[in-house]
Amino acid sequence: MQQDLVTPTFHLILSMVVGLFLYLVATRLSGGSEGLGAWLRVEWIPLLLFFWARQRPNWPPLWIPWLFGLFLDVLRGEPLGLNALCFLTFTWLLSTRHEWVRSLSLFEQCMALFLFLCAYIALTLGVLLVTGHNLGAWWWLSLLPALITAALWPLTSVLLLFVHGRAFNA
Repeated sequence: MQQDLVTPTFHLILSMVVGLFLYLVATRLSGGSEGLGAWLRVEWIPLLLFFWARQRPNWPPLWIPWLFGLFLDVLRGEPLGLNALCFLTFTWLLSTRHEWVRSLSLFEQCMALFLFLCAYIALTLGVLLVTGHNLGAWWWLSLLPALITAALWPLTSVLLLFVHGRAFNA
């Protein structure tokens, strides 16, 4: 009976909560979300969304990226709904390219993740620009998290397959 309570959605939510925790720890250790710490961060939530959307077609349920996007908006102090919109767009893009991403080699998946993250960051910066935020002269350094996140994809993929492997058989 207890095994029935552990569903793939539970695994997804658990990994997203761990992703938020990793974001908080990394932000605290790097001295905040401004300056160098903002440029050298890992985009944990999109990385996890990439993993889950790659593993299961038509996943994750859209309320999950929306909810975690709202949490991230509050944590970063960004306009409410910005990350929710960007995560929904990111998830939609992944779901439309699901079969293509699954057919790629691990290195090619890193490159695809980098491109998806660049689209996510471009959308974020575009919304911030339209809402009147000053992006500054160093706005292009916002792409560094995409590069760092894509470089972590092979390790993250193996780790998540090991930890959540049973969720794919459910």
